[in-house]
Amino acid sequence: MTGIWSALRAEIIKMRKSSLVRTIWVLPLIFVIMEFFFFQSKMIGVTKVPEELLKIMDTVQIKMTGALWGGYFYPIFIAILPALIFRIEHRNKMWNHLGAMPTSQARIFCIKALSVTILSLASLAFVWFLLWVEQSLMAFLAPQVHYKFHGYSIAILLGWLWLGSLPVMSIYLWISNRINSIAVPIVFGIVGVLLTTMLTSQVVNEPWKRDFIPWVTPTICVLQILTEADADKGSNLAGNLFMEEPDVIRTPEGKKLKTWQNIPDDELFPPPPPTPNSALAFFSLVFSLLFLLFGAWDSKRCRK
Repeated sequence: MTGIWSALRAEIIKMRKSSLVRTIWVLPLIFVIMEFFFFQSKMIGVTKVPEELLKIMDTVQIKMTGALWGGYFYPIFIAILPALIFRIEHRNKMWNHLGAMPTSQARIFCIKALSVTILSLASLAFVWFLLWVEQSLMAFLAPQVHYKFHGYSIAILLGWLWLGSLPVMSIYLWISNRINSIAVPIVFGIVGVLLTTMLTSQVVNEPWKRDFIPWVTPTICVLQILTEADADKGSNLAGNLFMEEPDVIRTPEGKKLKTWQNIPDDELFPPPPPTPNSALAFFSLVFSLLFLLFGAWDSKRCRK
Protein backbone atom coordinates (compact mmCIF):
# COMPACT_ATOMS: atom_id res chain seq x y z
CA MET A 1 0.00 0.00 0.00
CA THR A 2 2.91 2.32 0.77
CA GLY A 3 4.29 1.79 -2.73
CA ILE A 4 0.98 2.82 -4.30
CA TRP A 5 0.83 6.07 -2.32
CA SER A 6 4.48 6.81 -3.12
CA ALA A 7 3.85 6.30 -6.85
CA LEU A 8 0.72 8.46 -6.71
CA ARG A 9 2.59 11.20 -4.85
CA ALA A 10 5.39 11.09 -7.44
CA GLU A 11 2.79 11.39 -10.22
CA ILE A 12 1.26 14.47 -8.58
CA ILE A 13 4.68 16.11 -8.33
CA LYS A 14 5.35 15.46 -12.03
CA MET A 15 1.93 16.84 -13.04
CA ARG A 16 2.59 20.11 -11.23
CA LYS A 17 5.45 20.88 -13.58
CA SER A 18 3.63 19.91 -16.79
CA SER A 19 0.99 21.50 -19.00
CA LEU A 20 -1.48 18.81 -17.94
CA VAL A 21 -3.07 20.83 -15.14
CA ARG A 22 -3.62 23.84 -17.41
CA THR A 23 -5.54 21.67 -19.86
CA ILE A 24 -8.10 20.87 -17.17
CA TRP A 25 -9.30 24.46 -16.90
CA VAL A 26 -8.29 26.00 -20.26
CA LEU A 27 -10.61 23.91 -22.47
CA PRO A 28 -13.67 24.31 -20.18
CA LEU A 29 -13.02 28.04 -20.05
CA ILE A 30 -12.81 28.29 -23.86
CA PHE A 31 -16.04 26.31 -24.18
CA VAL A 32 -18.00 28.51 -21.75
CA ILE A 33 -16.64 31.72 -23.32
CA MET A 34 -17.72 30.52 -26.78
CA GLU A 35 -21.13 29.46 -25.46
CA PHE A 36 -21.57 32.85 -23.79
CA PHE A 37 -20.60 35.05 -26.73
CA PHE A 38 -22.34 33.02 -29.44
CA PHE A 39 -25.62 32.35 -27.57
CA GLN A 40 -26.13 33.92 -24.15
CA SER A 41 -24.79 37.41 -24.85
CA LYS A 42 -27.39 37.92 -27.61
CA MET A 43 -30.04 38.36 -24.92
CA ILE A 44 -28.31 41.26 -23.18
CA GLY A 45 -30.24 44.48 -23.80
CA VAL A 46 -33.30 42.74 -25.27
CA THR A 47 -36.41 44.19 -23.63
CA LYS A 48 -39.17 42.02 -25.10
CA VAL A 49 -38.60 38.29 -25.41
CA PRO A 50 -41.16 36.07 -27.23
CA GLU A 51 -42.45 33.03 -25.38
CA GLU A 52 -40.95 30.64 -27.93
CA LEU A 53 -37.53 32.21 -27.50
CA LEU A 54 -37.81 31.89 -23.72
CA LYS A 55 -38.34 28.15 -24.11
CA ILE A 56 -35.26 27.89 -26.33
CA MET A 57 -33.09 29.88 -23.93
CA ASP A 58 -34.28 27.74 -21.02
CA THR A 59 -32.56 24.66 -22.45
CA VAL A 60 -29.70 26.27 -24.40
CA GLN A 61 -27.14 25.54 -21.69
CA ILE A 62 -28.04 21.85 -21.50
CA LYS A 63 -28.10 21.56 -25.29
CA MET A 64 -24.77 23.32 -25.80
CA THR A 65 -23.13 21.31 -23.02
CA GLY A 66 -24.14 18.11 -24.78
CA ALA A 67 -23.57 19.27 -28.37
CA LEU A 68 -20.51 21.54 -28.12
CA TRP A 69 -18.67 20.30 -25.03
CA GLY A 70 -19.71 16.65 -25.26
CA GLY A 71 -19.50 16.47 -29.05
CA TYR A 72 -16.26 18.35 -29.76
CA PHE A 73 -14.30 19.72 -26.79
CA TYR A 74 -14.46 16.69 -24.50
CA PRO A 75 -13.50 14.07 -27.15
CA ILE A 76 -10.34 16.07 -27.91
CA PHE A 77 -9.74 16.65 -24.20
CA ILE A 78 -9.77 12.93 -23.32
CA ALA A 79 -7.40 12.29 -26.25
CA ILE A 80 -4.92 14.94 -25.07
CA LEU A 81 -5.02 14.00 -21.38
CA PRO A 82 -3.43 10.50 -21.61
CA ALA A 83 -0.84 11.78 -24.11
CA LEU A 84 0.24 14.55 -21.74
CA ILE A 85 0.45 12.30 -18.69
CA PHE A 86 2.90 9.96 -20.49
CA ARG A 87 4.78 12.84 -22.11
CA ILE A 88 7.31 13.28 -19.27
CA GLU A 89 8.51 9.69 -19.43
CA HIS A 90 8.63 9.64 -23.23
CA ARG A 91 10.33 13.02 -23.60
CA ASN A 92 13.00 12.40 -20.95
CA LYS A 93 13.43 8.69 -21.84
CA MET A 94 12.82 7.65 -18.26
CA TRP A 95 11.52 4.14 -18.96
CA ASN A 96 14.86 2.42 -18.37
CA HIS A 97 15.24 4.28 -15.08
CA LEU A 98 11.69 3.37 -14.01
CA GLY A 99 12.31 -0.24 -14.99
CA ALA A 100 15.14 -0.38 -12.47
CA MET A 101 12.94 0.95 -9.68
CA PRO A 102 11.14 -1.36 -7.21
CA THR A 103 7.76 -0.13 -8.53
CA SER A 104 6.53 -2.14 -11.52
CA GLN A 105 5.59 -0.41 -14.76
CA ALA A 106 2.14 -2.02 -14.56
CA ARG A 107 1.59 -0.15 -11.30
CA ILE A 108 2.79 3.08 -12.91
CA PHE A 109 0.31 2.54 -15.75
CA CYS A 110 -2.54 2.00 -13.28
CA ILE A 111 -1.57 5.12 -11.31
CA LYS A 112 -1.61 7.16 -14.51
CA ALA A 113 -5.00 5.68 -15.46
CA LEU A 114 -6.36 6.64 -12.04
CA SER A 115 -4.92 10.16 -12.42
CA VAL A 116 -6.52 10.61 -15.86
CA THR A 117 -9.87 9.43 -14.48
CA ILE A 118 -9.74 11.90 -11.59
CA LEU A 119 -8.54 14.78 -13.80
CA SER A 120 -11.32 14.20 -16.34
CA LEU A 121 -13.87 14.29 -13.51
CA ALA A 122 -12.29 17.50 -12.19
CA SER A 123 -12.58 19.08 -15.64
CA LEU A 124 -16.28 18.18 -15.86
CA ALA A 125 -16.87 19.59 -12.38
CA PHE A 126 -15.18 22.81 -13.51
CA VAL A 127 -17.47 22.95 -16.56
CA TRP A 128 -20.49 22.67 -14.25
CA PHE A 129 -19.13 25.46 -12.02
CA LEU A 130 -18.44 27.78 -14.98
CA LEU A 131 -21.95 27.19 -16.35
CA TRP A 132 -23.40 28.09 -12.94
CA VAL A 133 -21.31 31.29 -12.89
CA GLU A 134 -22.46 32.12 -16.43
CA GLN A 135 -26.12 31.56 -15.61
CA SER A 136 -25.85 33.68 -12.44
CA LEU A 137 -24.24 36.45 -14.50
CA MET A 138 -26.97 36.28 -17.15
CA ALA A 139 -29.68 36.41 -14.47
CA PHE A 140 -28.19 39.79 -13.51
CA LEU A 141 -27.52 41.10 -17.05
CA ALA A 142 -30.77 39.89 -18.64
CA PRO A 143 -33.40 39.44 -15.91
CA GLN A 144 -36.23 39.59 -18.49
CA VAL A 145 -35.29 36.11 -19.72
CA HIS A 146 -35.99 34.55 -16.28
CA TYR A 147 -32.90 32.38 -16.36
CA LYS A 148 -32.97 29.12 -14.43
CA PHE A 149 -29.89 27.00 -13.86
CA HIS A 150 -30.63 23.33 -14.55
CA GLY A 151 -27.76 22.19 -12.37
CA TYR A 152 -29.07 18.69 -11.70
CA SER A 153 -29.74 17.90 -15.38
CA ILE A 154 -26.32 19.23 -16.43
CA ALA A 155 -24.63 17.21 -13.68
CA ILE A 156 -26.40 14.03 -14.84
CA LEU A 157 -25.42 14.77 -18.45
CA LEU A 158 -21.76 15.33 -17.52
CA GLY A 159 -21.76 12.21 -15.36
CA TRP A 160 -23.04 10.04 -18.21
CA LEU A 161 -20.58 11.70 -20.58
CA TRP A 162 -17.73 10.72 -18.26
CA LEU A 163 -19.03 7.18 -17.80
CA GLY A 164 -19.50 6.68 -21.54
CA SER A 165 -16.00 7.98 -22.25
CA LEU A 166 -14.21 5.44 -20.04
CA PRO A 167 -13.78 2.83 -22.84
CA VAL A 168 -12.21 5.21 -25.34
CA MET A 169 -10.13 6.80 -22.56
CA SER A 170 -8.67 3.38 -21.73
CA ILE A 171 -7.76 2.94 -25.42
CA TYR A 172 -6.02 6.33 -25.46
CA LEU A 173 -4.06 5.38 -22.34
CA TRP A 174 -2.72 2.29 -24.07
CA ILE A 175 -1.91 4.23 -27.27
CA SER A 176 -0.15 6.99 -25.30
CA ASN A 177 1.88 4.42 -23.40
CA ARG A 178 2.87 2.70 -26.63
CA ILE A 179 3.59 5.72 -28.87
CA ASN A 180 5.72 8.75 -28.07
CA SER A 181 3.52 11.30 -29.84
CA ILE A 182 0.72 13.65 -28.80
CA ALA A 183 -0.44 13.91 -32.42
CA VAL A 184 -1.51 10.27 -32.69
CA PRO A 185 -4.19 10.34 -29.94
CA ILE A 186 -5.41 13.72 -31.21
CA VAL A 187 -5.82 12.28 -34.73
CA PHE A 188 -7.77 9.37 -33.24
CA GLY A 189 -9.90 11.90 -31.34
CA ILE A 190 -10.69 13.92 -34.49
CA VAL A 191 -11.50 10.77 -36.45
CA GLY A 192 -13.69 9.67 -33.56
CA VAL A 193 -15.61 12.97 -33.68
CA LEU A 194 -16.25 12.56 -37.42
CA LEU A 195 -17.22 8.92 -37.01
CA THR A 196 -19.60 9.75 -34.16
CA THR A 197 -21.20 12.65 -36.05
CA MET A 198 -21.89 10.41 -39.01
CA LEU A 199 -23.13 7.33 -37.12
CA THR A 200 -25.37 9.06 -34.57
CA SER A 201 -27.36 10.73 -37.36
CA GLN A 202 -28.31 7.36 -38.86
CA VAL A 203 -31.22 5.14 -37.82
CA VAL A 204 -30.02 1.54 -37.49
CA ASN A 205 -32.07 -1.60 -36.91
CA GLU A 206 -29.89 -2.76 -34.02
CA PRO A 207 -28.68 0.37 -32.19
CA TRP A 208 -26.46 -1.54 -29.76
CA LYS A 209 -24.07 -2.45 -32.60
CA ARG A 210 -23.46 1.26 -33.13
CA ASP A 211 -23.71 2.34 -29.48
CA PHE A 212 -21.06 -0.13 -28.30
CA ILE A 213 -18.36 1.46 -30.47
CA PRO A 214 -16.16 3.16 -27.81
CA TRP A 215 -15.96 6.47 -29.72
CA VAL A 216 -19.74 6.59 -30.15
CA THR A 217 -20.81 5.53 -26.62
CA PRO A 218 -20.27 8.96 -24.93
CA THR A 219 -22.42 10.75 -27.52
CA ILE A 220 -25.19 8.15 -27.24
CA CYS A 221 -25.23 8.59 -23.46
CA VAL A 222 -25.47 12.38 -23.91
CA LEU A 223 -28.23 12.16 -26.53
CA GLN A 224 -30.36 9.97 -24.25
CA ILE A 225 -30.01 12.46 -21.39
CA LEU A 226 -30.85 15.34 -23.73
CA THR A 227 -33.96 13.47 -24.86
CA GLU A 228 -35.06 13.00 -21.25
CA ALA A 229 -34.53 16.74 -20.63
CA ASP A 230 -36.46 17.59 -23.85
CA ALA A 231 -33.39 19.39 -25.20
CA ASP A 232 -32.40 17.03 -28.02
CA LYS A 233 -33.80 19.06 -30.94
CA GLY A 234 -30.97 20.52 -33.00
CA SER A 235 -28.32 19.09 -30.68
CA ASN A 236 -26.47 17.37 -33.55
CA LEU A 237 -26.33 20.05 -36.23
CA ALA A 238 -23.32 18.60 -38.04
CA GLY A 239 -25.02 15.22 -38.10
CA ASN A 240 -27.80 16.63 -40.25
CA LEU A 241 -25.39 16.52 -43.18
CA PHE A 242 -25.45 12.71 -43.00
CA MET A 243 -29.18 12.24 -42.44
CA GLU A 244 -31.36 10.74 -45.13
CA GLU A 245 -33.85 13.11 -46.72
CA PRO A 246 -37.46 12.46 -45.71
CA ASP A 247 -39.80 10.94 -48.31
CA VAL A 248 -36.88 10.13 -50.62
CA ILE A 249 -35.59 6.74 -51.76
CA ARG A 250 -32.42 6.03 -53.69
CA THR A 251 -32.19 3.66 -56.65
CA PRO A 252 -29.15 1.35 -57.04
CA GLU A 253 -27.84 3.84 -59.61
CA GLY A 254 -27.88 6.60 -56.98
CA LYS A 255 -30.88 8.53 -58.29
CA LYS A 256 -33.31 10.15 -55.84
CA LEU A 257 -37.01 9.43 -56.17
CA LYS A 258 -39.53 11.53 -54.29
CA THR A 259 -42.26 9.52 -52.56
CA TRP A 260 -45.52 10.47 -50.93
CA GLN A 261 -47.63 8.83 -48.27
CA ASN A 262 -50.29 10.11 -45.88
CA ILE A 263 -48.44 8.62 -42.90
CA PRO A 264 -45.15 10.21 -41.76
CA ASP A 265 -42.00 8.12 -42.11
CA ASP A 266 -41.41 7.95 -38.35
CA GLU A 267 -44.88 6.46 -37.88
CA LEU A 268 -44.76 4.15 -40.87
CA PHE A 269 -41.26 2.92 -39.97
CA PRO A 270 -40.87 3.61 -36.22
CA PRO A 271 -37.25 3.67 -35.01
CA PRO A 272 -36.08 0.75 -32.86
CA PRO A 273 -35.94 1.26 -29.08
CA PRO A 274 -32.69 2.86 -27.85
CA THR A 275 -30.05 0.89 -26.01
CA PRO A 276 -30.93 0.80 -22.28
CA ASN A 277 -28.87 3.03 -20.00
CA SER A 278 -27.97 0.03 -17.86
CA ALA A 279 -26.47 -1.74 -20.90
CA LEU A 280 -24.43 1.36 -21.80
CA ALA A 281 -23.14 1.65 -18.22
CA PHE A 282 -22.27 -2.07 -18.07
CA PHE A 283 -20.43 -1.92 -21.40
CA SER A 284 -18.47 1.20 -20.36
CA LEU A 285 -17.34 -0.24 -17.04
CA VAL A 286 -16.50 -3.75 -18.29
CA PHE A 287 -14.75 -2.68 -21.52
CA SER A 288 -12.67 0.01 -19.80
CA LEU A 289 -11.64 -2.38 -17.01
CA LEU A 290 -10.63 -5.11 -19.49
CA PHE A 291 -8.66 -2.69 -21.66
CA LEU A 292 -6.94 -1.16 -18.63
CA LEU A 293 -5.88 -4.64 -17.53
CA PHE A 294 -4.56 -5.26 -21.04
CA GLY A 295 -2.71 -1.93 -20.97
CA ALA A 296 -1.16 -2.76 -17.59
CA TRP A 297 -0.05 -6.15 -18.89
CA ASP A 298 1.36 -4.62 -22.08
CA SER A 299 3.28 -1.98 -20.11
CA LYS A 300 5.57 -4.72 -18.74
CA ARG A 301 7.17 -5.18 -22.16
CA CYS A 302 10.86 -4.53 -22.65
CA ARG A 303 11.36 -0.96 -23.90
CA LYS A 304 14.25 0.02 -26.16
